[in-house]
Amino acid sequence: MPALAASVALVLAGGWAFRSHSTGDYTIRTAAGESRSFALGDGTRIMLNGSTEIALNRDDPRQAALLSGEAQFTVHHDPVHPFTLIVGDRTLEDVGTVFNVRTSGTAMQVEVAQGAVRYEAGETRVRLDAGDTLSAKDDGIVTGHRATAEIGGWTRGRLVYHDRPLIEVAADITRSRGMAIELAPDLAAQPFTGVIQLDGDDATLQKRLESLLGLKVTSTADGWTIAK
Repeated sequence: MPALAASVALVLAGGWAFRSHSTGDYTIRTAAGESRSFALGDGTRIMLNGSTEIALNRDDPRQAALLSGEAQFTVHHDPVHPFTLIVGDRTLEDVGTVFNVRTSGTAMQVEVAQGAVRYEAGETRVRLDAGDTLSAKDDGIVTGHRATAEIGGWTRGRLVYHDRPLIEVAADITRSRGMAIELAPDLAAQPFTGVIQLDGDDATLQKRLESLLGLKVTSTADGWTIAK
């Protein structure tokens, strides 16, 4: 996507930002704890999780660039003009698809709920079908599999984990609920398996986490701390 440095930010209702470019490019951004769903001109639907920014093009709705955060894509398939998502120096191309993508820094994770996507990075080419997952970092890629019902669970108010580190769990809750979470240093890598329902008020979620994690979740001036 063309450089975004010359863009002008206009803050719209709902807390998201819309930045117009003379080339037809624009971006949509969500704050922590905010989600946003919208349709493109070709019928593709995109749902953004909190703390997410995506670049789009009015002249070509078949291209997008996920700049940060997490999004789910329900793509209107067009074999003549496939939908292409750029994530850093990596590209995902749909094959009639519902897929979830998360990016942070130079890392990216894609999970396919329906259909298939093609992953491309340099000379690497990988086809991902429904239930397939791929995590990409500077040191390479790791593929796996996940139940399709679990993919994009945040869009339905639930987070599902299988032996994932608590630092990832905390980051997901912060993104979806806007609640800053500080972990005790010795807990960052501790694995967690379970389902976290995100509904209810902050106090309800706090008690739910204490029960699920078996840890103390304490309110602070700007969020929560989690410790033994």
